[in-house]
Amino acid sequence: MKKIFLILFTLFITNCAGQIIQNKIMTTQFTDKEIIEQSYQIKKADTIFMENDKLDISKLDKEDGDATVVKVSENYKQFNHEVILNDGVYVYIRGNSLKGYQKTIRRKDAVFEDIYQYYPSGVIKMYGNFYINGFNNSIQYWFDEQGAIEKFENHDIPYEFGWKDVQGFLQEQKIKKEEIVEIHRSNGSGEYIWAIVFKPQELINTSNVKVFHLDAKTGEIIKEIIYSTARHLD
Repeated sequence: MKKIFLILFTLFITNCAGQIIQNKIMTTQFTDKEIIEQSYQIKKADTIFMENDKLDISKLDKEDGDATVVKVSENYKQFNHEVILNDGVYVYIRGNSLKGYQKTIRRKDAVFEDIYQYYPSGVIKMYGNFYINGFNNSIQYWFDEQGAIEKFENHDIPYEFGWKDVQGFLQEQKIKKEEIVEIHRSNGSGEYIWAIVFKPQELINTSNVKVFHLDAKTGEIIKEIIYSTARHLD
């Protein structure tokens, strides 16, 4: 199914519809200094399975519950640990002592998740916020092996019509949460758009979905189509 939506997302934009969303909320653009300062706050807020600013590998090894630890050799262990905390937060940690680890945190009922990557030592390597099975949201950070910020990328820069604006568009179009199949945005290929894929009631029991393409700056509907997913199923 993921292949289907990548195809939907890269369809050439034609036959513009011309609707403008009013009262657009501008995406906040941060200075480099502010971004670097935020990186320290992100590290400070990373507390789940952490000890002394590092991923606590020894705790993973001892943790009970839905955890799998495979000891390949004396110095090599493969971890897969999945747990739902008392406040409903979903946590999934996987990785090994050679290539490093990844921790995914998803708050209850959230559509975005935080992903942290760590060096084999447990020091943070990368942090990003992602739409579930979709796009990079906001600012993504990379750190060196001492935990100092190395580089960053603000994925929101081309999207003046931001996520809150998309939520407003969904309300305006009366698109229900349960109807949404996927939401994408471009990956810097030159065509900055939002692609909203959903299945309204009239398309239930069909292989069709409805797709809106929105301009990344104005929120203008630049394409509206009914698309058959059956043609791309194996």
